[in-house]
Amino acid sequence: MPLHKNNTRMKKRTGGEIVAHALAAQGIRHAFCVPGESYLPLLAALPDAGITAITCRHEGAASMAAEAMGRLSDGVPGLCLVTRAPGLANAMAGITIAALDATPLVVLAGQVPTRLRGTQAFQEADLAAMAQSLCKQAREVERHAELEEAIILACEEAASGTPGPVMLSLPEDILYATDDSATRPLPKRRRSWRDDPANAAVVVDCIGTTLPSTPPEDLGRLLGESTRPLLIAGGGPHLWTERARTLLHTLGERASIPLITAFRRQGLVDPLHPAAAGSLDFRTHEALKEALRQTDLLILLGTRITGVTRRNLAEAFDLTSPPMPVVYIYPDSDLFTHWRGPVDCGNTRPNISATHQGAHAPEQFLSALLSVDLPGSEHRRQWMQGLHEAFMEYTNTVPPVPEGVNPAEIFIWLRRHLPPEAIVTSGAGNYSQWLQRFHHYRNLHAQLAPISGYMGYGLPAALAARKRFPERPVIAVAGDGCFQMSMADFATAAQHRLGIIVLVLDNGQLGTIRANQMRLFPGCDCGLTLHNPDFAAFAEACGGFGTHVHETAAFMDAFRAAERAAARGQPALLHVHVSPAAIAPGINAGE
Repeated sequence: MPLHKNNTRMKKRTGGEIVAHALAAQGIRHAFCVPGESYLPLLAALPDAGITAITCRHEGAASMAAEAMGRLSDGVPGLCLVTRAPGLANAMAGITIAALDATPLVVLAGQVPTRLRGTQAFQEADLAAMAQSLCKQAREVERHAELEEAIILACEEAASGTPGPVMLSLPEDILYATDDSATRPLPKRRRSWRDDPANAAVVVDCIGTTLPSTPPEDLGRLLGESTRPLLIAGGGPHLWTERARTLLHTLGERASIPLITAFRRQGLVDPLHPAAAGSLDFRTHEALKEALRQTDLLILLGTRITGVTRRNLAEAFDLTSPPMPVVYIYPDSDLFTHWRGPVDCGNTRPNISATHQGAHAPEQFLSALLSVDLPGSEHRRQWMQGLHEAFMEYTNTVPPVPEGVNPAEIFIWLRRHLPPEAIVTSGAGNYSQWLQRFHHYRNLHAQLAPISGYMGYGLPAALAARKRFPERPVIAVAGDGCFQMSMADFATAAQHRLGIIVLVLDNGQLGTIRANQMRLFPGCDCGLTLHNPDFAAFAEACGGFGTHVHETAAFMDAFRAAERAAARGQPALLHVHVSPAAIAPGINAGE
C-alpha cells in the first residue's frame, strides 16, 4: 500500500466512497432511494459519510421525497438514488416536478458496467438521453477520476441560477473501482445568492431601452404615482429566507401594497397579515381577479410567468401589451438574457412585456426598496384593506355539500387548531381546491405542493418534511386517486417512525377529470369511478393508526387521536368520506 508524505498509509477508496464523501461535503444529509445492485458501493458508503438512507417502496415516491427535501433545505439539493433504466424511469416523476417547480435535485442512477454498454445488457438504457429533456444537466460519468468533480458540479448546477434537477449516470464498475488517494477536505457548497443576497446585486441593464433596469428609487417613484398596486410573490421556499418574508410583510404594510402569492406558494405571505390578498389558483376568487384587471402597477417578485400565473394574468390583460407598468424581479439573470420583449420564448420564459426588470434575490431586492422613501397613500391603504377583507370573506364562506363530510369545515378547523409552524403537503386533484381555499399557511415552509399538478406527491413530501423538521406537525392531504399513486410509502413512514398524519378525502372518483367530463361531455361517465380499499385498515396493516370519518362533527376527535399516535412516532391516517357530488368548492355534481 502506498505511503502518504507524512508516512501514514492511505486507505484505498471505492468510487462509492468518493461519491458519498463528495455529497456530504455539499451539505447533503439524506438520500431517498430504492436500492439496486448497480450502486451497492455507494449505498455501503453512505453511513460513514453521515448520510441517512431512507428506502422507499417506489422510485417515484423516492424522487418526490427528494424533491421536497430540496425545497426545504436552504439551497442544498435533495438527493435520490435509483438503479438503471427501470429505476430512473420511475424516478422521472420527481425529476419532472423539480424541473417545473425549479427545485434543486440531484438524481444518481446506477448503470451497467462500462464494458457492457451498447450490448443490451440487463436493464441497460441511455440514461442521459432519458433525462436530458427535463434536467439542467444529464450525463454519464466516464472515468473513476471524474467522480469527485462530477458530484460537486452536479450539486452546484442543481442549486445555481434557476434551480432544477441534475442526473448523473454512474457505471457499476466505476463505483467498485478503487484508488490510492487519501480522503481530503473538499470545498464546501459554493455560496450563492441564496446564502448571501449581496451576491445577487446584479441588475440586468444590458437589455436595452425597452426593458430598463429599475433602481429602488425609481420603483419608489412608481409606487408614489400608483393608486392600485399589486405584488405577486412566487418561487419555492428555497428561494426565500425568513428575513425576506418579514421584509415582504413590512413592504406591504408600509407602502400599502396588497400581497398576492403565486399558485401553491401560499407560505410566502401570512394570510392574517393586513396586506394579504389571496393566491392565484385555477379558480381565483372574483375580488382578486377584478383587482388584476384594475391594477395600475404590477410587481412580480421571485415568480416565473408560467402555468397558473400566466393564465390568471392573461385573463386580466394582454400579456404582450399590459396597460400598466410591470416590474419583474427574479434572481437568475439568465431568465432575461434572451428576452427582447413581447415574444413567446417557450414554457420557461416569460412573454409578458415588462417595462422594468432586474435580477435580484428577494431579500436583497426588498432590503434595497425599503431603504428608500415610500410615500404613503390613503387610497392605497383602502385598496389594500378592501382586498384583504374580500380574501378573508372568501376563506370563511363555507359552501354547502349534498351529504357527508364538508371539507371546508374541516380545513377551517385545522387552520385554527394547528400551530403556525405546521407543514401541510398535497398533490393534485380537485380535493386540493378545498385545501387551497380554506387552510391558512402561516409559515415559510408551511406548504409543500407541486405547481406541476403531480398526483401522489403529498405522502412522499410529508416523509421529507418530517425528516427535515422532526419537531413540526406534518399533515399530508390527498384525494383517493392521489393517495393511491404512492400509498405504499405509508409503510416507509411506519418503518422510520415518522409521525405524519395523512387525510385521505375519498369521494370514489377522479374528481378533477369528473368535473371536466361533466363540462365537456355531459352525461358521459367513463373510466372515472374508483372502488377503493379500506385505507384505515391499510394504515393499521402497515403498523400505523387508521380510522374512518363519516361526518364533519366526528373529524375533530379523530384528528386528536391521530395526533396522539403521531406523537408516539406512529404515522396516522384518517379515511375521510366525502360525497361524490362534492367535487370542489361550489361545484356539486348534478347541479
